[in-house]
Amino acid sequence: MVEVIIPVHNRRAVTLRCLELLEQQTSVEFRITVVDDGSSDGTSEAIRRRFPDVEVLRGNGSLWWAGATNLGIRHALQRQVVTNYILMLNDDVEFGSDYLACMERSAVENPGCLIGSLAVYVEEPGRVFWCGQAASYRQCRYGYVRREILTGCVPAEALPGRGMLVPTEAFRRVGLFDEKAFPQYAADFDLSLRARKTGYKLLCCCDTAVIVSTSQTGPGSAYRSDPFGVFLRSFWHVRSPNYLPTLWRFWTRHYGVIPFARHIGKVMVGDFLRRTGLRRAHLCYEVSADSRRS
Repeated sequence: MVEVIIPVHNRRAVTLRCLELLEQQTSVEFRITVVDDGSSDGTSEAIRRRFPDVEVLRGNGSLWWAGATNLGIRHALQRQVVTNYILMLNDDVEFGSDYLACMERSAVENPGCLIGSLAVYVEEPGRVFWCGQAASYRQCRYGYVRREILTGCVPAEALPGRGMLVPTEAFRRVGLFDEKAFPQYAADFDLSLRARKTGYKLLCCCDTAVIVSTSQTGPGSAYRSDPFGVFLRSFWHVRSPNYLPTLWRFWTRHYGVIPFARHIGKVMVGDFLRRTGLRRAHLCYEVSADSRRS
């Protein structure tokens, strides 16, 4: 049994589309819990009308991603029915009808592992936007590869929460997401790194994918071109991957001050290169299949 946890906030149409895709899944026994953190657009009511089997938990709007996800996980852990895996899923991704089946199969074939999802752009589906880290996170070298060279499960250094399948007992051993230190971004990476230190392996399933849109990423993201003022303000915006308090806590907790400084430098240089036309609106360098699997 797989428990799917989806935190949502004021994206009714996007959330309903995600639930429609889950309704099309094949060959997997699963339950869905949506955590609606204070939506004012009728999201919860629409879910109850169209998907009566989906359980909806409500927040007051202050949970953010990590707190909302933790609420769903705690609810799943308290169930009397056995839950083998918990899948964290964002509502702004799309996926094929075999997505859950591929993810569960990967988990069964690789016990003691957390399984992440290969991610591709809706704008450029042939190019991989995420498959774990192909190079050194400590050195801030972020590797991205072409999808055709990837099959099966490949090692990952850290895993995002836009499609992370976690054995239920891992939460009891490792703990939940650190919602105080990382309310919106980096809680997923932090959890996966804590799990790896506890002895779990991190893998990315490349036989299926989640499809993401750059329009749904937070302000200041490397995957979109925002006005310069928006980019600067993103360092103090909790919904941005550039939010400095989050970055400081994450990098110093797992890698140190120097990697933190390298990361900030790469963010600044990357934005400059995109504005001058020397780089497209995402980080990418080619990595061979052999180096990806090393």
